[in-house]
Amino acid sequence: MDENGRGVRDVSIIVSFNWYIKVSSNMFVVFTLPWYWKAFVMIYDVLRCVLFGDEGEFASTNVVDNMMRVLCLQTMIAALLLAPSLVHSVADRVKTNVFCSEMALLLGLYLLVVRLMRLGIVSAEHACFCLQFCSCYLFCCLKQATTRHRGLLVGSRFVKLASVACMVVFPVVYSHLLRDCMHVSPYALVFVFSGEVSGCVCACAAQLLVAFECLVDALYGRLTES
Repeated sequence: MDENGRGVRDVSIIVSFNWYIKVSSNMFVVFTLPWYWKAFVMIYDVLRCVLFGDEGEFASTNVVDNMMRVLCLQTMIAALLLAPSLVHSVADRVKTNVFCSEMALLLGLYLLVVRLMRLGIVSAEHACFCLQFCSCYLFCCLKQATTRHRGLLVGSRFVKLASVACMVVFPVVYSHLLRDCMHVSPYALVFVFSGEVSGCVCACAAQLLVAFECLVDALYGRLTES
């Protein structure tokens, strides 16, 4: 290969690496859910347990079916909030696409939790408690993104208001999927950070996908130039 070919190849690798650095800097799902939201979920569960107590437990199949319905509704609402930004002009298309892909990864992780519950690996109590904080975390991501990144999503004001409403509604809905006091346990302090854990897992998966894409692009550039 001549000097010009090597120069073009090096430039292609540098461009791919710079694009990877740019995308890597847009970490939308790595933050800490505010403590007042965590306190809201835990206080609501404690009050529900104190006021209503144990009323018996649903059959496990009904719990899974109900949880899938709630998760499907949650996914539909998130998709409706994101869909206009995928088809209309936005301030930065790369940032918007990265954000939407990270939201899809988060929802995929939550579906995995339901699948593990169906297989009996995760108990219904732990799954519901985990998804309470995860659902709050998901819509908090939407709220934080529209606040910190102007023009990221179409109709950011409506997205922000709808996200705050969903942060209140979905933890309450998940709390009522079982009729027993499922959340008042020593595991509460562990599952409080389930949203942050899901965000870190999603961020790692997103980084691996971006790095793989950059690697494939660099290798393809070498093959076409050789």
